[in-house]
Amino acid sequence: MDGSHLPTGLGKRLGVAAAIAAPVAAALAAAERHQDTKSRHGGTTTGGAALRDERSRIAHLLRRAGFGASRLELDAAVARGFDATLDRMLEPQDERDAADDLVSQINVPNRRLDEAQRWWLVRMRYTSRPLVEKMALFWHGHFTTSIAKVSNGNMQLMRQLIQSFRTQGMGNFRDLLLNVSKDSTMSIWLDGRFNHKDAPNENYGRELQELFTLGIGNYTEADVKAAARAFTGWTFGNNHEFVFDARDHDDGPKTFLGRTGNFNGDDIVDILAGHPATANHLATKLVRFFVSDPPDDNLVNNLAQTYLSSGYDMRSVLRALFKSDAFSSPNAYHALIKSPAEFVAGTLRTLDIQTDGTPLPPIMAALGQELFNPPNVAGWPGGTAWIATNTMLARNNMANSIAAATATDSGWSTDFKRAFGLPATPTGSELVSAVVNHLAGGDVTPGERDRLYQYLGVRPSDRVNLDRDELKLRGLVYLTLTLPVYQLN
Repeated sequence: MDGSHLPTGLGKRLGVAAAIAAPVAAALAAAERHQDTKSRHGGTTTGGAALRDERSRIAHLLRRAGFGASRLELDAAVARGFDATLDRMLEPQDERDAADDLVSQINVPNRRLDEAQRWWLVRMRYTSRPLVEKMALFWHGHFTTSIAKVSNGNMQLMRQLIQSFRTQGMGNFRDLLLNVSKDSTMSIWLDGRFNHKDAPNENYGRELQELFTLGIGNYTEADVKAAARAFTGWTFGNNHEFVFDARDHDDGPKTFLGRTGNFNGDDIVDILAGHPATANHLATKLVRFFVSDPPDDNLVNNLAQTYLSSGYDMRSVLRALFKSDAFSSPNAYHALIKSPAEFVAGTLRTLDIQTDGTPLPPIMAALGQELFNPPNVAGWPGGTAWIATNTMLARNNMANSIAAATATDSGWSTDFKRAFGLPATPTGSELVSAVVNHLAGGDVTPGERDRLYQYLGVRPSDRVNLDRDELKLRGLVYLTLTLPVYQLN
């Protein structure tokens, strides 16, 4: 980018942006190969060692278990400590989410995908229950459904399913699985409504085992057929409420995963929820989503055991995950690529940007993740799939727009000095450190830091008058948001 979209006088200084942003693909590929931070940057950064610092460890938790935090939110979490912050995320005490009043003002017509996306992104930005929202996002990619097929554009049904992820996502997995199996959105998406006694439809029975529970290789075609028969008669009424039609249910004997009985859908859910392969499959997906990819095998095994011993309690599994050594290890630090939702909502939260969400849906589309509209039944592939020439340009464009935003912008605004806790005349060192420490955990190479000073045109000891030249701060924010490490979670 040449900086031409930024405020007048800033663009001419941004020739260094390409030099800073150029290593993005290499840095992301290195993260995908699960190298530690030193190998990503040629042995020149402190990287994972930062997680031995309480503030960095808590910032890491807030990024992974939520969508990051503003400076003041991070300060409050550090004052509470890691364990108390985790307890608060796992079991929020507030009766009402801080985002409820804001999202209640957003009208979502049945056919307006963009308004539904805005509704959820505003919630991610302002929620006081970030892990609840992050788990809803996880389940949206796990129990995938799409507006492309659901009731010819009925956003209300999609939002109801997301709401069930929000209310049940950290509860009992068996209960969540049963609720999803009865949900009209899923029935439409995977053709459960066409699953009849005389003509079983196998779509849901197959994806239930392959994607939602056991994983590939842990079931047979006979198991798919048996599951389809067990779910016959499960349909929904005119108001999309669950209906069991006993006349359309196959109540004959079925053999499923080595067990024989007159199974119905509830029985299939019970068997699958308690299966060791389900425990392993869920644990693997959770580790890939929250910790590292490829996943840490020991952590996967421990979480699978926790899942089974706790009676399928997801809150217990998440507690074990976030308190594990693997979660706070150098291998996990800045080792995952931010999804578009994490990049967008995380940037807004971290910079304390105020927004009504209006600009966000088209940005998400350009970044490659349309909420409520995943590409297929397997959801978004994630990882390096988030990074391509066009999506990196979209990330840089968002950074550009944020850096150029003022209090008069209708889309969003922020006070950067307040966001970073900066005085009016910091030294160059104070300015650079405040920005890169808050946005990137200080995880930048000496060369990257030098180029930031080069952009500012100052030495570390020089004073910068931000009241007189706020563009320097805005340009510094832009350049930091385009650093390779900022694309990592």
